[in-house]
This record gives sequence, C-alpha cells and structure tokens, in this order.
Amino acid sequence: MKKLVCVLLLLCLCLSLAACSGGTKGGTTTPTNAPSGGNQPSGGGSTPTNAPSGGNEQPAEDPMASTLVIGASDDFTNEGKNLIYDMLLFRIDSYSASDYVVSSTHNDNYTEFTLKVTPGVKFTDGTPVTADIIKYTIESQLNTAPNGFAGLIEALEVKDDSTLVMKLTAPYMNTEYDLTYFFVVKPGEISEEGNFVEWVGTGPYILTEHQQDVRAEFTRNEDYWNPAKKGAPKTVIWKVLPDETTRVMALEKKEVDILGLGSHAASQLSNANLKDIENKGELKIMVRNGTSPATYMYNYVEGPMTDIELRKAVTYAIDRQNMVDVLTLGYGRPMGTFLGPEDKYSNRNGEEYTYDPEMAKKILADAGYKDTNGNGIVEKNGDGKDIVLQFVTMSSDTYRTIGVLFGEYLKAVGIGMEVNSLERNAFLERTNSGDMDICMCHPWTTAIAYFNMRGSTSEYDNFGPGFGVNDKFPEYLQTVLTSTSEEEIQATFDKIWADIYAAYVATPLYASVSTYVHTDEVSGFIWTRGTQNLIDLSEVVINRK
Repeated sequence: MKKLVCVLLLLCLCLSLAACSGGTKGGTTTPTNAPSGGNQPSGGGSTPTNAPSGGNEQPAEDPMASTLVIGASDDFTNEGKNLIYDMLLFRIDSYSASDYVVSSTHNDNYTEFTLKVTPGVKFTDGTPVTADIIKYTIESQLNTAPNGFAGLIEALEVKDDSTLVMKLTAPYMNTEYDLTYFFVVKPGEISEEGNFVEWVGTGPYILTEHQQDVRAEFTRNEDYWNPAKKGAPKTVIWKVLPDETTRVMALEKKEVDILGLGSHAASQLSNANLKDIENKGELKIMVRNGTSPATYMYNYVEGPMTDIELRKAVTYAIDRQNMVDVLTLGYGRPMGTFLGPEDKYSNRNGEEYTYDPEMAKKILADAGYKDTNGNGIVEKNGDGKDIVLQFVTMSSDTYRTIGVLFGEYLKAVGIGMEVNSLERNAFLERTNSGDMDICMCHPWTTAIAYFNMRGSTSEYDNFGPGFGVNDKFPEYLQTVLTSTSEEEIQATFDKIWADIYAAYVATPLYASVSTYVHTDEVSGFIWTRGTQNLIDLSEVVINRK
C-alpha cells in the first residue's frame, strides 16, 4: 500500500496533487552549476572587461527580447522538471517508446531489456551519462515513477560504461513505455524519500535561481546533446501565481507570456475566465481536445454508497452534456466510458453510462428510497434519515462548479448532496481515510499503467477506493502485466470493463480541452510532448512590441 500511495502522488500531476518532488526550500538560491558573472541571465550591472568604451559602445541587448516568462499556479518542481532533466526513453504515442538518452532492445518474451547510452549525453556540470548512472536513475525512482516492473526486477547488470541489462522474473511488455517516466539523474540527486534534492540535469536548461513557490530562473544549456530540441529562449522565468485572477491580470498586462505550460497543458483558468478571454480577443488561445474524461469515484466500500442501487441512480442522474456546455469552451465531449474508443484496451463491450433521470427515480423507488416528509430528499425504507451524500473535491472554480452541477442533478431525482471544496492537504486527508461518498478521482490514462496503479484493489488512496471491485481483479492484473499476447490483454480488459461497469463504482463525466493562453508577443508553442507533459520550447519565437 505504501508503494501504491507513493506512485499515486506522481499520478496527481494533472490535478495539482503531485508532490513527489521536493524543491529548494527557503529563500533564493543559486545552483552550483549556474553561470557566473556577466553570464547571469537576469542581467545586472557587470560589464565584461573587453566591452567597447566611449562613443563605440554598442546598444545593450534587451534581456526581455530573449526571455520567456511562464505564469504557473505552482512551483516548477511539480511539472516543469523536464526543463532541467531528460527522460530515459521518449514516448512517441500512448503505447510505445523510442530511443532518447538510452536505446532499448529486448528478448522475445520481454524478460530482459538491454539499455544503451546515447553517445555524447552529459550533465550540465560536464558529468557524462554512463550505465552506472542509468542504474541509479532506475533504482532511485522505482517507488515514485509509475511502473509495473518494480516487483519484477531480478537484476540490473552494468555490462560496460554504456550498457545496462535489466532482467525481470516475469514477462512485462510495458517496460519500455514505463521507462519514459524516469528522469535521468546523477547519484545523490534524489533522497531516500523520493524527493529531488539537487538540480543538475542533462536537459535543455540550467537552473540559475530558485525561490520555492515564488520564482525560478533558467538559462539555456548551450551544450545540449539534442540540438533539435535545444531551447529557443535564452532565459526562462517561471513565475508562481497561485491565484487565478492574478494569473489572468498578469497575462493581460504582459507581465507573463503564457499560461498552461506544464500542469497537464491546462491553463488552470475557469470556464468563465476562458470565455471572457475568448470574447475580448486580445490573447491567443490554443485548444486541444482530451480523451480521458474527468472521473468521480464512489465510496462503495463503506457508507450509503455501498448500496449499488444508490450508485446506479447517481450515475443515471448526471447530465454530462449539460456539464460540457457549462464547463468547456464549446469543445470537449460528454463521455460515459472511462477511456475514449480510440484508446488502446478501451471498452469494446458497448457499456456506456447515459443520462436518464426517470430511470434514476425508478431505481430509487424500487430499492425502497422514498421521500416521506415531503422535503424533496429520499430516505431509505422510510427511516427518516435523508440521503445526503458528501461530495469531496479540490478548491478551484472548475471543481467547485462540477460540485454545484452534481448537486443539481442529484437533487432533481431526490438525492441530497453537500459539496466539500478543500485545499490539497484537507482533500488528501478525506480521500485517504474514506471520509466521503463521492470524490474527485484521477482520470484513467493508459489502460495498463492506470490499472496497475489503482485498478486491482479497493483500498483507499489519494482518490478514494481503487477500481478493484471483486476478488478476480488481482488475477486480471497479473495477466495484463505478464502476458505477451495483445489478444489476451484485450480480452482481459474486456472482462475488467464489464465488471467495473456492472459495479457502478465511479462515473466518467466529460473529456475536457487542454489550453495554452498566451500574448501576441510569443508564438511557436508545441503541445506537451510524451510522458510527464514535457515542455518543448525549441520553436518559441519572442517578438516584443
């Protein structure tokens, strides 16, 4: 369970729940590998000794002409780490990986993987990447990076300076995909608790200044080993603006250039603010439809939602199209499945939750739920106790709005609900203890990775109970992790989806849009790449007006 919770902290990245990585605590610090003197990106009053003098002086370059300022809701250490660190392998789509810092080959039954270091990769302090470093990279993140091979490793053998062999005790087809979640780090950069304690990577930028939860500054790594993805801006400033109104005002005043980099490519602006920005037409909005729907988990382990008939009624009561209309920019789509049909191993059985309030009322009546005191809220078997469900979510405008809409849908069929919109720590306390009836849940990502992390157990974690609805689920997990047959894995997921849908343990709502919002002075942004929503600044153009 301890390992499961650690892994889930990493999954919480999209919802701003992740806190696996620590950061530099306290005040402003300058990393040991930061450029010094006149090379500091923030400028200053220093003049190089060979600067022209007198009337031959050249006009100083405007530092903001090559500086990108990112507005963010939290510190870069949550979802901006790839400015400093590369990943071992790179995910080219949802299900496969390609060569990156290492290349990978495997034997026929996926029990042995040979990782070869790409020539020329080095850390920004000059340390070359070796097989020993790859070994440490894997060992140091086994309990924090999402993966299904942690319990299968038989050996990590360094064959030579550039070759590492990973041997598993059982086949695992997803190994290379899972390695795309591992940041390349030097020994000592990650603490025993899994927190980053140093910030020297192989990536496109060097951290030069960091004030935790306030500001970070980066300078371009001129010797980056991957020229095609070298950063375009010479300097990047990451400005933390937790308040949404403050973020919008900073963007409108051009105090920041863009919102939405990191944080799962979500601008973290409410629908109302996005609509207002769209209507004004002064800022640029980039929109991309998502595929994994927002999901809310029912506490089917204890409390009133242990009654499957109540869970059915709640599921039929939800008007997903109305939720899309209220919460998106007119894009997005209502979804009654946990993964989109285009996703690998998604539901092929045809089950899809639909909106049917009359069916919800009938289910309640047939199960003995009646309103005996005329207050519009049903009771179970006339016991005089109104069914009022505790809805627990995070404290953002969007999450609160979802709670309000949820409450309206349930009230229309006779179910009461109280919305508990909480800050992160309070939310985690409630979800991990099971003190809720419905709670915000991390949406399904890719089928195997998500099922491995919270699919085979009903124990509580950061998102309430897991999806392990019966005692067959550990067996299902073993099959999808160890099978080398795509047909067998799909057939197993067919059973998984059938059991989940029949149990009514959670509800998908809608697939939202991802948005970048930026000023007209910057362009060339690329949608987040690969695993970990990697920030790609290689084509950014800055044109100050």
